[in-house]
Amino acid sequence: MHPRIAAALSGLALAAAALSPLAANAADLHGGDLIKTAGNTSVYYYGSDFKRYVFPNDKTFHTWYADFNAVKTITLDELSFIPIGGNVTYKPAARLVKVTTDPKVYAVSKNGILRPMTSEQVASALYGAHWNQMVDDVPDAFFTDYRAGSPVTIAADYNMPGLTAGVPNINVDKRLVDPPNGYVDVIQNVGFSPKNVTIDRNNAVTWISLDNSAPTVASNPHPTHTDIPGFETTTIPMGQTWSFVFTAVGTWGYHNHNFPDQGGTVTVR
Repeated sequence: MHPRIAAALSGLALAAAALSPLAANAADLHGGDLIKTAGNTSVYYYGSDFKRYVFPNDKTFHTWYADFNAVKTITLDELSFIPIGGNVTYKPAARLVKVTTDPKVYAVSKNGILRPMTSEQVASALYGAHWNQMVDDVPDAFFTDYRAGSPVTIAADYNMPGLTAGVPNINVDKRLVDPPNGYVDVIQNVGFSPKNVTIDRNNAVTWISLDNSAPTVASNPHPTHTDIPGFETTTIPMGQTWSFVFTAVGTWGYHNHNFPDQGGTVTVR
């Protein structure tokens, strides 16, 4: 917790401890906690940036959590010290969404990226024959929390297992913390995050493109990409992933072919 917020919450918690035994625990909040106030049904996600994020409705909440058992209760005064950071979007790969005023159906990728399904066949291949029962309407007012990504033209364009493993919580989804080991974000004007990854031999690293810059990931050196045969992508559209299995021990450099000053390393042990 941010020291300033922690100090303020500590003071309030001590003053209110006689009235509410839970108030004394308010200063013990950690990034990733669920919080609410007594007598109010609104639940917030406490991010690692010391801000709270709003669940627009129960449907959004239940893509991330099965129940409300982990919610911590704090006082309204304590909650007021935590600024709102924005709304929570659907968990990637959990369900399909659409807006109430548009018939298009979207898969959700990391960071609120929406990827339109180009056919019922693609939706069925990914979500099963009853895919239409997996579609939720998102109210127009909350659809602005999402961003338009590249279409899903074949099932292989949408890496459901990779998104499920690579975006395990809201902190990761909103890029408040690094993704799990073996996953790398690619961001325009930033490059790779994290830049350096360590994995075991015969494991994969997965890159995901989080904007419309369509990166090309390739092994060093630039522009021949000869250090690791086969380690070179076509462009990765916004919201799409690409994975590569590393079979040789060592430290391997790579870069974005379109912006060769953006680089990183994969250490294979």
